[in-house]
Amino acid sequence: MFGRWRMVCADRRRWSKARTWPELAGLMEGWLMGEVSCWPGYAAAGPDPETAHLIPTLVRLNQAGMLTDQSQPGCDEDSPYGRWTQHAAVSGLVLDRRLRDCLAGLSAVDGLLALVSNPHGTRTSGLTVTTVDGKPHTGMGAHLSRRSLYRIWRGVHREALDAIHVAWQVTLIDLEPGRDDRLWPAIHAALDEHCATAHYCGSAHADGWRAMPKSEA
Repeated sequence: MFGRWRMVCADRRRWSKARTWPELAGLMEGWLMGEVSCWPGYAAAGPDPETAHLIPTLVRLNQAGMLTDQSQPGCDEDSPYGRWTQHAAVSGLVLDRRLRDCLAGLSAVDGLLALVSNPHGTRTSGLTVTTVDGKPHTGMGAHLSRRSLYRIWRGVHREALDAIHVAWQVTLIDLEPGRDDRLWPAIHAALDEHCATAHYCGSAHADGWRAMPKSEA
């Protein structure tokens, strides 16, 4: 127990020293890979088991510059609570305008939707992504206020929090409930195209990774 506590304390210090987008994305990549014990908005030691097969996609998104904060696979199954149905979905924060445009372009793929919320302009209302016996249970894609972002990311350095507050909020959703084989390959295909022309699109741990400054457009 004390070993886990010491590890969490050490990793919280790492998050508190994170000033830049590459540092944030690198720590999130580490959490996904089991190398970091926590992140400010989620105390668990690693992703939920249901998202294990999504880790390569989530890692790649962070490597490209999308700081992921929520994801779920598509499923349609019985549960102790009733019929549990999920849309495949992932959300996160983006500073790079080109990456934002790349991910927003996924709306052109049949059956997929990209929601992009800008704190200085368009603010999305989100969609229900999980139902239980046909009744709404959870949603994703609603615009997060500065207060909500602070609650999630409290503990990172002030400079990193400033960047979080002005980032685009991006949510990618498969509109077909239960389907889990369209969104994730589409994300990889979009990132293949993006990374072919990006200055650098590798691990956020690498010195060459750079996030482009955000425009308010």
